[in-house]
Amino acid sequence: MVVLVWILFGTLAGLFASRRFHHTGNVLVLDVTLGIAGAIAGALATNSLGFPQPTAFLVAGLFGAVAGAVVTLAGYRSIFRGA
Repeated sequence: MVVLVWILFGTLAGLFASRRFHHTGNVLVLDVTLGIAGAIAGALATNSLGFPQPTAFLVAGLFGAVAGAVVTLAGYRSIFRGA
């Protein structure tokens, strides 16, 4: 159940990024995929830093998921500007 919340926040971050940069088609799919991957990585990172097990109601898990998605998308954009 917790992973579904991470995936939801990653999907929302990816959709927001695509909308922000006016992307459609394959780039939209890439943005959502990177958002999901970043959300899962960020949530796992907050867990490994000693925060309680992230659940749908813990701020650390949600913050980690959103922050991970944003960092992953921003990193991709900075490396591949033309994408």
